[in-house]
Amino acid sequence: MEPLVSVIIPVYNVLPYLREALDSVINQTYTNLEIIVVDDGSTDGSGAVCDEYLSDPRVIVIHQENRGLSGARNTGLDRMTGEYVAFLDSDDAFQPNMIACMITSVDQNKADVVICGYDECYTQHNLSSEKKQRIKRSYFSKESVLSSSEFLNMLLSGTAEWAVWNKIYCHWLWNDLRFPEGYNYEDMQIDCVLFEKCSRIATLPGSFLQYRNRPDSITSSNSEKNILDCLVAVKTIEEYVISHTPSVFPKETLSLFLERYARTLSMKYSHLLLHDYNPTILTNIHKEILLQWKHLEFEPLSIKSKITRSLFLYTPSLVYPIRSCWQLGKRILGKATI
Repeated sequence: MEPLVSVIIPVYNVLPYLREALDSVINQTYTNLEIIVVDDGSTDGSGAVCDEYLSDPRVIVIHQENRGLSGARNTGLDRMTGEYVAFLDSDDAFQPNMIACMITSVDQNKADVVICGYDECYTQHNLSSEKKQRIKRSYFSKESVLSSSEFLNMLLSGTAEWAVWNKIYCHWLWNDLRFPEGYNYEDMQIDCVLFEKCSRIATLPGSFLQYRNRPDSITSSNSEKNILDCLVAVKTIEEYVISHTPSVFPKETLSLFLERYARTLSMKYSHLLLHDYNPTILTNIHKEILLQWKHLEFEPLSIKSKITRSLFLYTPSLVYPIRSCWQLGKRILGKATI
């Protein structure tokens, strides 16, 4: 008997993309699924679309007042009964063989978690028919099995993905773990604790998921709350790394992590400067990011980081437009960018 896999799909006002996401799970070649769809207080008709799928006996639809992405995922975790669990955001789509390939890897490698590559798609249209603006994202060139410390170091150095949607997990990893509610960057805040529990983490090099990069998505947002939540996540991880150094992390791992997110935060702050935001909050955010750069004062930085730091210190309003142009150029050339 194939093991039961619970797939948790949080839904909030994603009507243009919802059917494609749900169909991608319904049509998996692996059929022993428990599909938990959590309508998180949608107001655009998404909830009614979810109910249409109740004709499939594998589908469970839960309607709740809005609690945010973390709250919707937690509802799914509280309801799941599968031996394994996967997550799908409701504007993305699984490839038809994703779960089958990942469960095969779980079995062959006796893995606690399996991680796959994905396609990053810049489109508002159907993912399966869109051929332009697609970047293949795979941090692994071959199938492999990693230890907890190996994968955690990859996460922190930027050579692996924090997100939960390109992974399948043994259910017991979530027995005493839930996403922090009220914050963005919820994946980052729990990943270190979750992967510390793992003994074997298997990787698949192929692209098994289509991730839609939307300018209006949570992580693409440059709002005050988004930046403050990112700062909370960075501090949480920094404290975790410091408490585990050097038993798990070499010193340079923390530097690489802080360098990467100092760049990200600098760009988000620069975007705020171009709009009319609360000056007190802007001042506080600036102090926090400046502190991040000060932590890196005596560390060797990449050219990209040196440029970003200089712009942030002297002309912070230019960080966003310059990095946006750089990222657009990289995307047009079909290359990955961080």
